[in-house]
Amino acid sequence: MNTEQLGEVLARAAAPVPRPDFARTALEQATAVRRKRAAVTATVAAAAMVVAVTVGVSLGGGTTTDGPVAPPSSITSGVPGFFDATPPPIDESVVQPRWDPREVGSLPTVDIGLPASLAPPADAEPLVAMEAAVALVDDQERLFVVDASGTWASLSYPEPPVAQYMDPAVLTLDGSRVLYAGRTALWSRDVRGGEWESLAYPDRFTELAGYGVQLVPDGPDSLWMGRGMRDRTWYVDLAAGSIVERDVALETATWAAGRGLVRIGLTARPDQNRYLTVGTPGVDEQVWRTYGLGALTGLAADGESLAASRGVGGWSGNRGPTEQNGLIALRLSDLSARAYLPFPDPNYWYTDAGTMAALSWLDPDTVLVSVLPQDSGGYVTGTRYLFTWSVETGDLRLVAEFPAGFGLSVAREGRGQTS
Repeated sequence: MNTEQLGEVLARAAAPVPRPDFARTALEQATAVRRKRAAVTATVAAAAMVVAVTVGVSLGGGTTTDGPVAPPSSITSGVPGFFDATPPPIDESVVQPRWDPREVGSLPTVDIGLPASLAPPADAEPLVAMEAAVALVDDQERLFVVDASGTWASLSYPEPPVAQYMDPAVLTLDGSRVLYAGRTALWSRDVRGGEWESLAYPDRFTELAGYGVQLVPDGPDSLWMGRGMRDRTWYVDLAAGSIVERDVALETATWAAGRGLVRIGLTARPDQNRYLTVGTPGVDEQVWRTYGLGALTGLAADGESLAASRGVGGWSGNRGPTEQNGLIALRLSDLSARAYLPFPDPNYWYTDAGTMAALSWLDPDTVLVSVLPQDSGGYVTGTRYLFTWSVETGDLRLVAEFPAGFGLSVAREGRGQTS
């Protein structure tokens, strides 16, 4: 590390960083524990979080400068950058009654086309073909896919995963393909038939060896791929067999049909502010200053709305209704709040540790959410639950449960509430 780099690190370390900004790094540490491939103590995890936040700063847009820049007065589309656009305050009229996630197991149930238990059977036959998968489960030994009829099939890893501390596989949006981040290549397999196919990583991607990989599908044959929360992202076109590098970060990201990537990053500017960017990187983007919303993690978006877990540094019931941690639904048009569901968050279990995350929108008013309740047995032996949240009525319904030690990916398309 040269003198200039050391000075940058020290400057960032001295800057005030809100506690909820630890969420993404804490989630990676939580996954490390859950995958049972290494023993990670709480002290080491806390130290890793501090290092990642103060040194591994992600960029919310595609440009950087050596000093502060006076931002435009409003949102600008078409050019990536940092703009002085802020969401309106949360109106207390959209706040729903406070809910304790430890009660998730006693919620009334709803069928959305997923099995009530997502624990895969040990005797599942190897995958031959299925029309589409609705969910993928990783038990650290094999991958399993299940279709809408509840039929399970297994897949062997094509090679060891790219990193120990991550869930290396996801489904494409329509559930037609499994994507797997292997040690040497990105692998894909069509669930309708065929074998694993590989696409070698670019050299600049392999230079970041040791970091986990984030896969964000945006269609049946394409995805965005990030590594280590760095300010580099790769766009993968599986049909063309191409990987193109882009200078943006996927610190926390999801795909919104008709909108493009929805991503959040901590800027490298002196104010250490967080920004939410909506659109195709380098083509047509809108950038919002989101510090007033706190730390948003576990994102899910459709063409009109964004759902996320919101950490504001407070979990006590003594705080005001909009000053507590909770689930939030925002309009993508102006980031105004559609609904807010506060919950008790002792020791920031649901926000900083990433155990509450929106997965997808089932319809314009209903979000599918994953939660690992506090006191449920922990990352390895506990039980994780899927439930639905109606942003219009506040109605909560139990969907499924599965072992907390397993990885999970749920197809986002072709499934809605059925009863």
